[in-house]
Amino acid sequence: LGGGYQSKGDVYVAEGAEMSLEEGACVRMQNGHSLYVDGVLVAENETVADSIVGGAESGALSIRQGGSLSLKNANLVGLNNVLVSNGSMEMTGGTLDTRSHLWTQSGATATLNGVTVKDTINSYGALSLTNCEFDLTRVNVYSGSSAVISGCDTISQLTISLNSDCTITGNDFTNTAIVLTDLAEGKTI
Repeated sequence: LGGGYQSKGDVYVAEGAEMSLEEGACVRMQNGHSLYVDGVLVAENETVADSIVGGAESGALSIRQGGSLSLKNANLVGLNNVLVSNGSMEMTGGTLDTRSHLWTQSGATATLNGVTVKDTINSYGALSLTNCEFDLTRVNVYSGSSAVISGCDTISQLTISLNSDCTITGNDFTNTAIVLTDLAEGKTI
């Protein structure tokens, strides 16, 4: 797809289908509508701007049932949530700036490399953050999940459940609040 598109309903990328956004493409999800990816959604161009943009009443971007999202130097801006449930998301460069959260559920994978992150990240699945910049961002790694965080700058708060598998190397966590917690017991340690 090239040019601008505004949703008049929910948008689905079906299992086995692929949707590619070309340079300058802009998909606007408005009036509570969501973009559901069961197939593959790709945006790969250094000059793609605001690839997927939510309006004031936008819905969510949901990668489900083995779906895949691949973004290179593209932006996710203004959506209410980005949910990766039983699928995968790979984002290299660009900005993640929704009005709510990036969620990875059990069985899902999210890989962000060189991304400017302006959202809270909640991970119940596999999460990899490499060389990311954070702007007042919280990262929560929950019980049963795994995370690798490497070469990143300050996160405002990093919460790690004791029952998670988390590797943290080469980060500048000056002014980062790191909280170890047993979320199952509701206790902060």
